[in-house]
Amino acid sequence: MRDQTTTIRRAAIYARYSTDMQRERSIDDQVALCREYARKNGLRVIQSYSDRAQTSASLVGREGIMSLIDDAKARKFDVVIVEALDRISRDQEDLAGVFKRLSFANVEIIAVHEGVADAVQVGIRGLLGSMFLSDLKHKVRRGMAGVVNDGRVAGGNAYGYDVVLGKPGERTINEEQAAVIRRIFREYVGGASPRDIAGRLNAEGVPPPRGSKWNASTINGSKNRSYGILVNALYNGQIVWNRVHMVRDPDTGKRVSRFNPESEWKIAEAPHLAIVDRETYDAAQARKANRTRLVEQGASTKKAKRLLSGLLRCSICGAGMASVGFNGGRLRVQCSQNRESGSCDNNRKYNAERIEHAVVTGILSKLEDEEAAERYIREYVAERRANIDNATRSASQIEAKLAKVAGEQERLITLFQTGVLDLDRVKPRLTELEEQRKALEDEAASAREAVPVIELHPAAVERFIKLLSRAKAEYENYEMLKDPEKIEAMRELISHVIVSDSAANGYELDVFTYLSALTGDYAPGGLGVRW
Repeated sequence: MRDQTTTIRRAAIYARYSTDMQRERSIDDQVALCREYARKNGLRVIQSYSDRAQTSASLVGREGIMSLIDDAKARKFDVVIVEALDRISRDQEDLAGVFKRLSFANVEIIAVHEGVADAVQVGIRGLLGSMFLSDLKHKVRRGMAGVVNDGRVAGGNAYGYDVVLGKPGERTINEEQAAVIRRIFREYVGGASPRDIAGRLNAEGVPPPRGSKWNASTINGSKNRSYGILVNALYNGQIVWNRVHMVRDPDTGKRVSRFNPESEWKIAEAPHLAIVDRETYDAAQARKANRTRLVEQGASTKKAKRLLSGLLRCSICGAGMASVGFNGGRLRVQCSQNRESGSCDNNRKYNAERIEHAVVTGILSKLEDEEAAERYIREYVAERRANIDNATRSASQIEAKLAKVAGEQERLITLFQTGVLDLDRVKPRLTELEEQRKALEDEAASAREAVPVIELHPAAVERFIKLLSRAKAEYENYEMLKDPEKIEAMRELISHVIVSDSAANGYELDVFTYLSALTGDYAPGGLGVRW
């Protein structure tokens, strides 16, 4: 240690703020306070370091503190001045680690309001900080449990609802979005896949909950996280809270979610928020459970006997079309909603064989040469990359909002610890912020999982082109459509077919191909067949 009477010690200043609530000037205020301390105590400030809009829960991503540690090792200063030790970190491990490294470099830490830091003080501050945060966390969670018991939502706003301004946790049903939710459940129970439903919603220009397009994961979601249209219990009039909890990865500094046991979930009835009737909701869950069981058992679905089995859709209501017997030896199909409940006005019966022949002819005529196939694939890849960019941008925006909320929570905790605000003033806002944080964490997890991570591999392109060239020769003879293997091969190209009427008792078909189903959009060029 240098003799302070003969040598003026060199000082570095470190400042940090964690949220827009503290604003940029918070850095200037901290630096000014530390400079005044240095002036009064005969220290010469040679460098200032700062981290702006950074949480104290982790050192990851904080370039200011890392540069300070590097310069301390290079003996560029003798002391570090901070407003308070929590400016360095509230995490026990991180605070102790910084102290240990600076001590090894023979650099002191001085907190303006606490004096020279020693191992005991650092340990106590870290322990008290962790205990305070843990206690506050439990108090906030108790408050959120009370919100759920009152029939209010302890989290962000879900698709299908509007926030009631000035009344935290209260929601009203958005009837326009609710109609879309009911349609999704109705079509899914009727046999449509999430991919098919997403494709139709995109084709009709229905705005999705987030991003620019619907996709299968938006509809199918995750049962454990309770995001996704089909698994959101709120649509059935139930508020389910505390499915997950968050922990921070000590290596990356990022918060990750962990599932809670079902016994820890908090469930409250909220019939005023129900959008889908119980019978339809239960039917959707039963279908999902059955599909999950088949996958877990390694069971495969029964192979289709006909080319378009399960792929035909009514143009009026979007429901599937079911076989209704034969006429003159030809299979007929009809809208299942009209046949089963009369809820659709389309009572026409269609010749299934005519539709099959037209679909095969249309596909082969549109994609019969390699140049057309390659052009089609290029357009698919471009659309795929655009979807990836949109999903990534959405995830980044949610992460930024999450960081802002976490920073504001930290700021309020600091104001309480320093006595600026009392608990009665801090607690309501902390409860509100905790609701926002949990909702954003769920959204962030959903957005990250929704980001597509696959590209169309060259081998897949080559396989697709070979399939098309082989198909032309094989399917020109329609008798080949009686071969189960040929049927399955052709079905690889088809997502679904919308059947409607046209003039002179004809049919009009809109054919959606498999690649368009992957992007949740029409096939490039509008692959349709009409006669």
